[in-house]
Amino acid sequence: MRNTDSTAARATTRLELFDALRALGAIAIIWLHTPESDILQRSISLTRFAVPFFALAAVFFTFHSLNRRPGQPFVAYTRARFARIYLPFLGWALIYHLARVAMSYVSSAEPERLGAYLLWTGTTHHLWFMPFIFVVCLVAFWVAKASRLPTLGWIISLVCLIAGTYIAFAAARRPMWLDDIGPGITGRLDWAYAIRLCWDTLPAVLWGIAVSIAYHAVNRRLFQNIFVALIGAVLFVAALTFLYAGSHELPVFGHWWSEGRSTAAENLAGLGLCLVALQPWSGSLIRFVARFGPLTFGIYLSHILFVEGWQEAAKMLHIEASWMLDAGVFVIAGTCTIATVTLLRTNRYTRWLGA
Repeated sequence: MRNTDSTAARATTRLELFDALRALGAIAIIWLHTPESDILQRSISLTRFAVPFFALAAVFFTFHSLNRRPGQPFVAYTRARFARIYLPFLGWALIYHLARVAMSYVSSAEPERLGAYLLWTGTTHHLWFMPFIFVVCLVAFWVAKASRLPTLGWIISLVCLIAGTYIAFAAARRPMWLDDIGPGITGRLDWAYAIRLCWDTLPAVLWGIAVSIAYHAVNRRLFQNIFVALIGAVLFVAALTFLYAGSHELPVFGHWWSEGRSTAAENLAGLGLCLVALQPWSGSLIRFVARFGPLTFGIYLSHILFVEGWQEAAKMLHIEASWMLDAGVFVIAGTCTIATVTLLRTNRYTRWLGA
Protein backbone atom coordinates (compact mmCIF):
# COMPACT_ATOMS: atom_id res chain seq x y z
CA MET A 1 0.00 0.00 0.00
CA ARG A 2 2.87 2.34 0.77
CA ASN A 3 4.38 1.85 -2.70
CA THR A 4 1.04 2.56 -4.36
CA ASP A 5 0.60 5.76 -2.41
CA SER A 6 4.14 6.82 -3.23
CA THR A 7 3.62 6.22 -6.94
CA ALA A 8 0.35 8.14 -6.94
CA ALA A 9 1.90 11.04 -5.08
CA ARG A 10 4.83 11.19 -7.48
CA ALA A 11 2.52 11.10 -10.51
CA THR A 12 0.38 13.88 -9.05
CA THR A 13 3.39 16.10 -8.37
CA ARG A 14 5.17 15.49 -11.65
CA LEU A 15 2.04 15.08 -13.80
CA GLU A 16 3.70 12.38 -15.88
CA LEU A 17 0.70 12.12 -18.19
CA PHE A 18 1.08 15.82 -19.02
CA ASP A 19 4.71 15.23 -20.01
CA ALA A 20 3.73 12.19 -22.07
CA LEU A 21 1.05 14.11 -23.95
CA ARG A 22 3.46 17.01 -24.54
CA ALA A 23 5.80 14.52 -26.19
CA LEU A 24 2.97 13.24 -28.41
CA GLY A 25 2.11 16.84 -29.25
CA ALA A 26 5.69 17.39 -30.40
CA ILE A 27 5.40 14.36 -32.70
CA ALA A 28 2.15 15.80 -34.03
CA ILE A 29 3.98 19.05 -34.84
CA ILE A 30 6.49 17.11 -36.95
CA TRP A 31 3.64 15.52 -38.91
CA LEU A 32 1.89 18.89 -39.25
CA HIS A 33 4.77 20.16 -41.38
CA THR A 34 5.50 16.93 -43.27
CA PRO A 35 2.78 15.87 -45.78
CA GLU A 36 3.10 17.21 -49.31
CA SER A 37 1.10 14.52 -51.11
CA ASP A 38 -2.59 15.14 -51.82
CA ILE A 39 -3.65 11.90 -50.14
CA LEU A 40 -2.11 12.87 -46.78
CA GLN A 41 -2.47 16.64 -46.92
CA ARG A 42 -5.80 16.61 -45.09
CA SER A 43 -4.40 14.50 -42.25
CA ILE A 44 -2.60 17.56 -40.90
CA SER A 45 -5.97 18.76 -39.56
CA LEU A 46 -5.64 16.05 -36.91
CA THR A 47 -2.47 17.68 -35.59
CA ARG A 48 -3.79 21.25 -35.24
CA PHE A 49 -4.40 20.69 -31.52
CA ALA A 50 -0.68 20.77 -30.74
CA VAL A 51 0.04 24.51 -30.69
CA PRO A 52 -3.00 25.42 -28.51
CA PHE A 53 -2.12 22.52 -26.22
CA PHE A 54 1.47 23.78 -25.87
CA ALA A 55 0.13 27.27 -25.06
CA LEU A 56 -2.18 25.83 -22.39
CA ALA A 57 0.68 23.76 -20.99
CA ALA A 58 3.01 26.78 -20.78
CA VAL A 59 0.42 28.78 -18.83
CA PHE A 60 -0.39 25.86 -16.55
CA PHE A 61 3.24 25.14 -15.65
CA THR A 62 3.85 28.83 -14.95
CA PHE A 63 1.10 28.65 -12.33
CA HIS A 64 2.39 25.26 -11.18
CA SER A 65 5.90 26.68 -10.68
CA LEU A 66 4.64 29.62 -8.63
CA ASN A 67 2.41 27.35 -6.59
CA ARG A 68 5.47 25.32 -5.57
CA ARG A 69 7.69 28.40 -5.10
CA PRO A 70 5.40 31.34 -4.31
CA GLY A 71 8.31 33.60 -3.35
CA GLN A 72 9.98 33.29 -6.75
CA PRO A 73 11.06 36.80 -7.92
CA PHE A 74 10.01 38.04 -11.35
CA VAL A 75 13.56 38.89 -12.45
CA ALA A 76 14.80 35.36 -11.73
CA TYR A 77 11.78 33.85 -13.49
CA THR A 78 12.27 36.11 -16.52
CA ARG A 79 15.94 35.17 -16.72
CA ALA A 80 15.07 31.47 -16.59
CA ARG A 81 12.36 31.79 -19.27
CA PHE A 82 14.68 33.84 -21.47
CA ALA A 83 17.34 31.14 -21.27
CA ARG A 84 14.82 28.33 -21.87
CA ILE A 85 12.67 29.93 -24.59
CA TYR A 86 13.97 33.08 -26.24
CA LEU A 87 17.69 32.35 -26.33
CA PRO A 88 17.18 28.98 -28.12
CA PHE A 89 14.79 30.80 -30.49
CA LEU A 90 17.58 33.22 -31.45
CA GLY A 91 20.05 30.38 -31.86
CA TRP A 92 17.78 28.36 -34.13
CA ALA A 93 16.75 31.45 -36.11
CA LEU A 94 20.43 31.92 -36.95
CA ILE A 95 20.87 28.22 -37.76
CA TYR A 96 17.90 28.25 -40.15
CA HIS A 97 19.15 31.41 -41.84
CA LEU A 98 22.62 29.95 -42.38
CA ALA A 99 21.13 26.66 -43.60
CA ARG A 100 19.00 28.44 -46.18
CA VAL A 101 21.89 30.58 -47.32
CA ALA A 102 23.85 27.37 -47.89
CA MET A 103 20.90 25.68 -49.64
CA SER A 104 20.39 28.66 -51.94
CA TYR A 105 23.62 27.70 -53.74
CA VAL A 106 22.35 24.24 -54.68
CA SER A 107 18.54 24.64 -54.81
CA SER A 108 15.77 27.16 -55.27
CA ALA A 109 15.53 27.83 -51.51
CA GLU A 110 15.90 31.48 -50.56
CA PRO A 111 16.86 32.82 -47.11
CA GLU A 112 14.68 35.39 -45.41
CA ARG A 113 15.72 39.00 -45.78
CA LEU A 114 17.16 40.21 -42.50
CA GLY A 115 15.11 42.73 -40.53
CA ALA A 116 13.97 43.66 -37.04
CA TYR A 117 10.75 41.66 -37.54
CA LEU A 118 12.86 38.47 -37.31
CA LEU A 119 13.21 39.08 -33.57
CA TRP A 120 9.51 38.14 -33.37
CA THR A 121 8.93 35.84 -36.33
CA GLY A 122 12.28 34.09 -36.59
CA THR A 123 13.57 32.92 -39.95
CA THR A 124 11.07 30.12 -40.57
CA HIS A 125 7.29 29.96 -40.47
CA HIS A 126 7.06 28.06 -37.17
CA LEU A 127 9.41 30.05 -34.93
CA TRP A 128 6.81 32.76 -34.13
CA PHE A 129 5.53 30.56 -31.30
CA MET A 130 8.63 30.91 -29.14
CA PRO A 131 8.62 34.72 -28.63
CA PHE A 132 4.86 34.51 -28.22
CA ILE A 133 5.03 31.88 -25.49
CA PHE A 134 7.88 33.77 -23.81
CA VAL A 135 5.62 36.83 -23.46
CA VAL A 136 2.68 34.63 -22.42
CA CYS A 137 4.74 33.10 -19.59
CA LEU A 138 5.75 36.54 -18.28
CA VAL A 139 2.14 37.74 -18.32
CA ALA A 140 0.98 34.49 -16.72
CA PHE A 141 3.50 35.04 -13.93
CA TRP A 142 1.81 38.29 -12.85
CA VAL A 143 -1.66 36.85 -13.33
CA ALA A 144 -0.69 33.91 -11.13
CA LYS A 145 0.58 36.34 -8.48
CA ALA A 146 -2.63 38.37 -8.60
CA SER A 147 -4.85 35.28 -8.58
CA ARG A 148 -3.53 34.33 -5.13
CA LEU A 149 -6.01 36.87 -3.79
CA PRO A 150 -9.16 34.69 -3.59
CA THR A 151 -11.78 37.12 -4.90
CA LEU A 152 -9.52 38.63 -7.56
CA GLY A 153 -8.47 35.16 -8.69
CA TRP A 154 -12.02 34.06 -9.42
CA ILE A 155 -12.78 37.33 -11.20
CA ILE A 156 -9.71 36.88 -13.43
CA SER A 157 -10.66 33.26 -14.08
CA LEU A 158 -14.20 34.18 -15.10
CA VAL A 159 -13.07 37.06 -17.32
CA CYS A 160 -10.52 34.87 -19.08
CA LEU A 161 -13.06 32.09 -19.57
CA ILE A 162 -15.57 34.48 -21.13
CA ALA A 163 -12.97 36.33 -23.23
CA GLY A 164 -11.45 33.10 -24.55
CA THR A 165 -14.87 31.72 -25.44
CA TYR A 166 -15.86 34.96 -27.17
CA ILE A 167 -12.70 35.03 -29.29
CA ALA A 168 -13.06 31.36 -30.17
CA PHE A 169 -16.74 31.45 -31.12
CA ALA A 170 -18.37 34.87 -31.41
CA ALA A 171 -15.26 36.23 -33.12
CA ALA A 172 -14.39 32.98 -34.86
CA ARG A 173 -13.08 34.89 -37.84
CA ARG A 174 -10.20 37.26 -37.24
CA PRO A 175 -11.13 40.93 -36.72
CA MET A 176 -10.79 43.07 -39.86
CA TRP A 177 -8.04 45.17 -38.29
CA LEU A 178 -5.86 42.05 -38.06
CA ASP A 179 -6.26 41.48 -41.78
CA ASP A 180 -5.50 45.13 -42.53
CA ILE A 181 -2.21 45.45 -40.67
CA GLY A 182 -0.12 43.65 -43.25
CA PRO A 183 -0.02 41.23 -46.14
CA GLY A 184 0.84 38.10 -44.15
CA ILE A 185 3.20 35.79 -46.02
CA THR A 186 4.00 37.16 -49.46
CA GLY A 187 7.32 35.59 -50.28
CA ARG A 188 8.72 36.22 -46.81
CA LEU A 189 7.71 36.26 -43.18
CA ASP A 190 6.55 39.44 -41.48
CA TRP A 191 5.33 40.58 -38.10
CA ALA A 192 1.69 40.72 -39.23
CA TYR A 193 1.77 36.98 -39.95
CA ALA A 194 3.02 36.28 -36.43
CA ILE A 195 0.39 38.54 -34.83
CA ARG A 196 -2.40 36.70 -36.65
CA LEU A 197 -1.18 33.35 -35.37
CA CYS A 198 -0.89 34.77 -31.85
CA TRP A 199 -4.54 35.85 -32.09
CA ASP A 200 -5.54 32.37 -33.24
CA THR A 201 -3.88 30.85 -30.14
CA LEU A 202 -5.24 33.44 -27.69
CA PRO A 203 -8.32 31.40 -26.63
CA ALA A 204 -6.03 28.59 -25.45
CA VAL A 205 -3.98 31.07 -23.40
CA LEU A 206 -7.07 32.56 -21.76
CA TRP A 207 -8.62 29.16 -21.08
CA GLY A 208 -5.27 28.03 -19.69
CA ILE A 209 -5.34 30.88 -17.18
CA ALA A 210 -8.93 30.05 -16.17
CA VAL A 211 -8.15 26.35 -15.72
CA SER A 212 -4.88 27.03 -13.88
CA ILE A 213 -6.52 29.38 -11.37
CA ALA A 214 -9.34 26.93 -10.69
CA TYR A 215 -6.96 23.98 -10.46
CA HIS A 216 -4.68 25.63 -7.89
CA ALA A 217 -7.37 27.56 -6.00
CA VAL A 218 -9.75 24.62 -5.54
CA ASN A 219 -9.02 21.07 -4.48
CA ARG A 220 -7.20 19.67 -7.52
CA ARG A 221 -9.04 16.39 -7.08
CA LEU A 222 -12.04 18.11 -8.66
CA PHE A 223 -10.01 18.06 -11.88
CA GLN A 224 -8.27 14.75 -11.32
CA ASN A 225 -11.08 12.26 -11.81
CA ILE A 226 -12.50 10.07 -14.53
CA PHE A 227 -15.39 12.44 -15.28
CA VAL A 228 -13.13 15.37 -16.14
CA ALA A 229 -10.91 13.03 -18.15
CA LEU A 230 -13.95 11.77 -20.04
CA ILE A 231 -15.15 15.31 -20.76
CA GLY A 232 -11.69 16.21 -22.03
CA ALA A 233 -11.44 13.11 -24.20
CA VAL A 234 -14.88 13.67 -25.73
CA LEU A 235 -14.05 17.34 -26.39
CA PHE A 236 -10.73 16.38 -27.97
CA VAL A 237 -12.19 13.70 -30.24
CA ALA A 238 -15.19 15.83 -31.22
CA ALA A 239 -12.98 18.81 -32.11
CA LEU A 240 -10.63 16.65 -34.19
CA THR A 241 -13.61 15.08 -35.96
CA PHE A 242 -14.91 18.55 -36.78
CA LEU A 243 -11.48 19.59 -38.09
CA TYR A 244 -11.14 16.48 -40.23
CA ALA A 245 -14.65 16.83 -41.63
CA GLY A 246 -13.97 20.46 -42.50
CA SER A 247 -10.72 19.55 -44.27
CA HIS A 248 -12.80 17.30 -46.54
CA GLU A 249 -15.18 20.19 -47.25
CA LEU A 250 -18.10 18.40 -45.64
CA PRO A 251 -21.10 20.53 -44.63
CA VAL A 252 -19.93 21.74 -41.22
CA PHE A 253 -20.56 25.10 -39.54
CA GLY A 254 -19.09 27.48 -42.09
CA HIS A 255 -18.91 30.49 -39.77
CA TRP A 256 -16.28 28.73 -37.68
CA TRP A 257 -13.97 28.33 -40.65
CA SER A 258 -11.52 30.90 -41.95
CA GLU A 259 -8.88 30.32 -44.61
CA GLY A 260 -9.50 26.59 -44.46
CA ARG A 261 -9.03 26.36 -40.69
CA SER A 262 -11.20 26.45 -37.59
CA THR A 263 -9.25 28.03 -34.75
CA ALA A 264 -12.24 27.46 -32.43
CA ALA A 265 -12.03 23.70 -32.94
CA GLU A 266 -8.22 23.73 -32.71
CA ASN A 267 -8.31 25.53 -29.36
CA LEU A 268 -11.08 23.27 -28.06
CA ALA A 269 -9.02 20.22 -28.97
CA GLY A 270 -6.08 21.68 -27.03
CA LEU A 271 -8.33 22.37 -24.03
CA GLY A 272 -9.77 18.84 -24.12
CA LEU A 273 -6.32 17.27 -24.17
CA CYS A 274 -5.26 19.52 -21.29
CA LEU A 275 -8.13 18.22 -19.14
CA VAL A 276 -6.96 14.68 -19.85
CA ALA A 277 -3.34 15.63 -19.14
CA LEU A 278 -4.22 16.83 -15.63
CA GLN A 279 -4.99 13.28 -14.51
CA PRO A 280 -2.49 11.73 -12.06
CA TRP A 281 -2.21 8.56 -14.11
CA SER A 282 1.05 6.70 -14.40
CA GLY A 283 2.40 3.41 -15.62
CA SER A 284 5.40 2.04 -17.47
CA LEU A 285 4.25 3.27 -20.91
CA ILE A 286 3.33 6.74 -19.65
CA ARG A 287 6.64 7.04 -17.78
CA PHE A 288 8.56 5.99 -20.90
CA VAL A 289 6.85 8.53 -23.17
CA ALA A 290 7.02 11.20 -20.44
CA ARG A 291 10.82 11.05 -20.64
CA PHE A 292 10.54 12.88 -23.96
CA GLY A 293 8.31 15.63 -22.54
CA PRO A 294 11.23 17.92 -21.59
CA LEU A 295 12.42 17.73 -25.23
CA THR A 296 9.25 19.40 -26.51
CA PHE A 297 10.64 22.89 -27.13
CA GLY A 298 13.81 21.47 -28.66
CA ILE A 299 11.80 19.26 -31.02
CA TYR A 300 9.56 22.16 -31.95
CA LEU A 301 12.54 24.40 -32.70
CA SER A 302 14.65 21.96 -34.71
CA HIS A 303 12.29 19.66 -36.63
CA ILE A 304 11.85 21.93 -39.67
CA LEU A 305 15.60 21.68 -40.35
CA PHE A 306 15.24 17.95 -40.97
CA VAL A 307 11.75 17.92 -42.50
CA GLU A 308 12.54 20.56 -45.10
CA GLY A 309 16.07 19.26 -45.52
CA TRP A 310 14.87 15.80 -46.56
CA GLN A 311 12.10 17.30 -48.69
CA GLU A 312 14.63 19.48 -50.54
CA ALA A 313 16.89 16.45 -51.03
CA ALA A 314 13.95 14.51 -52.53
CA LYS A 315 13.22 17.36 -54.96
CA MET A 316 16.85 17.54 -56.03
CA LEU A 317 16.70 13.81 -56.74
CA HIS A 318 13.45 14.37 -58.71
CA ILE A 319 11.41 12.17 -56.38
CA GLU A 320 7.75 13.05 -56.78
CA ALA A 321 5.53 13.73 -53.77
CA SER A 322 3.74 10.62 -52.52
CA TRP A 323 2.39 9.17 -49.32
CA MET A 324 5.41 6.87 -49.12
CA LEU A 325 7.78 9.83 -49.36
CA ASP A 326 5.81 11.67 -46.67
CA ALA A 327 5.95 8.64 -44.37
CA GLY A 328 9.68 8.22 -44.97
CA VAL A 329 10.44 11.90 -44.34
CA PHE A 330 8.35 11.81 -41.16
CA VAL A 331 10.15 8.78 -39.73
CA ILE A 332 13.66 9.89 -40.72
CA ALA A 333 13.17 13.56 -39.79
CA GLY A 334 11.51 12.63 -36.50
CA THR A 335 14.34 10.26 -35.59
CA CYS A 336 16.98 12.84 -36.54
CA THR A 337 15.18 15.56 -34.57
CA ILE A 338 14.86 13.56 -31.35
CA ALA A 339 18.44 12.30 -31.61
CA THR A 340 19.77 15.82 -32.25
CA VAL A 341 17.90 17.40 -29.34
CA THR A 342 18.98 14.58 -27.03
CA LEU A 343 22.62 15.05 -28.03
CA LEU A 344 22.44 18.82 -27.69
CA ARG A 345 21.09 18.50 -24.17
CA THR A 346 23.90 16.17 -23.06
CA ASN A 347 26.65 18.75 -23.71
CA ARG A 348 26.93 21.78 -21.45
CA TYR A 349 27.97 24.02 -24.35
CA THR A 350 25.03 23.10 -26.57
CA ARG A 351 22.40 22.37 -23.92
CA TRP A 352 20.82 25.78 -24.41
CA LEU A 353 19.96 24.93 -28.03
CA GLY A 354 18.03 21.88 -26.82
CA ALA A 355 15.75 24.23 -24.86
